[in-house]
Parts: sequence; C-alpha cells; structure tokens
Amino acid sequence: MGLLKIVLGVSIILSLSACDEQQTVQKEIKKKIDDFQNVPKEENKISYNPEEPTLSDIYGFWVNKDSYIVISHSYGRYQLKQYVKNESQNTKLFTEVIQTGKNSFSGIFLNDEDLGDKLSLKLNDRKDELTIETENGKNTYKYTNITPDAYIMSF
Repeated sequence: MGLLKIVLGVSIILSLSACDEQQTVQKEIKKKIDDFQNVPKEENKISYNPEEPTLSDIYGFWVNKDSYIVISHSYGRYQLKQYVKNESQNTKLFTEVIQTGKNSFSGIFLNDEDLGDKLSLKLNDRKDELTIETENGKNTYKYTNITPDAYIMSF
C-alpha cells in the first residue's frame, strides 16, 4: 500500500508538472501570437504630395477667349492640339517635359516647323489655370470640361 501511495503521489506530481508545462507552452504561444498581431505594420503612405502638381495635371481641356487646347500624352510624347475658333486646328508634339519649379514644366517641340523651340507650362496653385509660353508669346488658359466637339460647334 505504501508503494501505491508513492506511485500515486509521483503520478499526481508528474501530471501537475505536465499541466504546468502545458500552461507554460500555451502562455508562450499566446505571447507569440500577441507579439505577431501587435507588430506595427508599415502603412501604405502616398509617395507624393497631392498638393504638388504633376504632369498629369496639365492633361485635359483648356480654353481662353480665342482658342482651345487639348494636352495629352501618348507613346512617350506629349501632344498639344490647338483649335482657334473656326479658323484652324494645329497639332504640335513636344517631349522632354521636366519640372522646373513648384508649378512649372518645360519641354521642347518636335514638329518640323518649330523643332527645338522651347515651351514652358505654368499652373496656378488651384491647378485650374495654365500659362503656356513659347517663342511666339504667352497665353493663359482656364481648365474646362467642354469637349473639343462642343467647343467647335459653339462657333
């Protein structure tokens, strides 16, 4: 009987010891899960300041009292299509557009008639007014949602 008590006591101690080990293992697993869940994640931060103009801000429809222009980009070249009331339509290609200031960009014409001539584009702070300066002068345009077809039909 004494031997039975000793075996029973040892088995109880071993089972308690096993419970303690199991609880310790569970605590460690819980801690690792908590640590994993609480790791600070890198936020997907915007890599640009939305307030600063980009080249895409010059794309679109622009109008002034005498003409209407569309600026677009295709195959690595920029296109400036100009409609002057019902008189003419002129398309010019330019490239090497670089940002020269906070709201300023510059490029070089690629068309034969003005090959190598420089142009500069300057947006106002609200990005709704564009000033284009070439060797022929300076024009200021307002951003518009009017399409080229609607503009041409209005004259």
